[in-house]
Amino acid sequence: MSHGRWTGSVAAAMRLGSDLQADQCLVELAANGQLDPLQAVFRAMPTNQSPMPPDAPEPLQRFFATQMAVPAWADQARIRRGEQVFLENGLPIAVVLLCKSIPEGYAAPALTKVLYMTGLLQNRPLRRLLGVLQMVLDVAVDGGFEPDGKALRVAMKLRLLHAGLRPIVVQNVPGYVAAHGVPCNHEDMLATVMGFSLVVVDGLQRLGAGLTQHEAEDLFYPWRVFCACMGIPEACIPTDLADAREFYAAYADRQYVPADRNVEGVLLAQAHTQMLRELLPPWTRALGLARLPEVYMALLMGPEGCERLKLQKVDTNRLLGRFAKRAVQTAATQQAEPLHVVFAPLSRQLSTAVYRTLIHKEFQGVPAIIVPTKVADVWQM
Repeated sequence: MSHGRWTGSVAAAMRLGSDLQADQCLVELAANGQLDPLQAVFRAMPTNQSPMPPDAPEPLQRFFATQMAVPAWADQARIRRGEQVFLENGLPIAVVLLCKSIPEGYAAPALTKVLYMTGLLQNRPLRRLLGVLQMVLDVAVDGGFEPDGKALRVAMKLRLLHAGLRPIVVQNVPGYVAAHGVPCNHEDMLATVMGFSLVVVDGLQRLGAGLTQHEAEDLFYPWRVFCACMGIPEACIPTDLADAREFYAAYADRQYVPADRNVEGVLLAQAHTQMLRELLPPWTRALGLARLPEVYMALLMGPEGCERLKLQKVDTNRLLGRFAKRAVQTAATQQAEPLHVVFAPLSRQLSTAVYRTLIHKEFQGVPAIIVPTKVADVWQM
């Protein structure tokens, strides 16, 4: 199968791609004995609106000062249009994030071996899920790419987090580099960002709640900008949704493997599914909706995607499957076009309220990001 410009040689180069600026920042901090003060600084700025303390180590201040900016080509008006699309479709987007974007990535051992490394995620998958949702909110709403915006700050923190993870993975996962390349490399980072953008667009389409072409491209656009903020080279960033689909198809062909070659991914998918069941309110069970998470995953990932993770087979043509699709279509504002003026503001408020209520319930605030320097630090995250 042809994947346009996303050839095997391009992928191989991307898998060797690290983040030289973030890696160098940590090297300088370690050389100056400032890694412990670094954690104190990050704890002092727990939200992505918190200013950096004036006594922060100089390498850290320099990294933020030189790297925290939108690329020159970024169009703020288009970013705002993308934020608008997200807010007006936040509830169906949440379904796609929960039942496709996150579990689908578990089919790639390059990702699951990192995620599984400490054993934390299979025991407390809700924490990772809500940390991901917080990141999505920081990127997708509230002017995240304005000067000192939350999207820019979360990108800087994630780049340093990944820089801290790389040597930990090399030390604790034997043979990782030989099998998968540099941990948190450009290809894996790009595929992860595609999960929050391209995969969301295509997931909405699968559920019959698709966006117009203009809305889809606008929703995708802030994530293109975020790729640049994350240190992914511009040549490696898809130019539009068509280019993104070719990249993601090439990535899936090369990185997604059968269940018998990805034990960690199967275990993470099982924990994720159980967590989704537990998130359902009690009345859903009384109405026979206990398997709703599996229905949505079957609708969104298809038989092949579910089989890769050993997810239970579900007949999506039965009544529950039809109900699941109709529920998402009803939540999508474009399904009530004559009442759009009335429902759009309500949808925006309800969408962010749902995300933030979930996050607050688990973290009593915003989940903090720290830069790991040992396996124990990963547990703290």
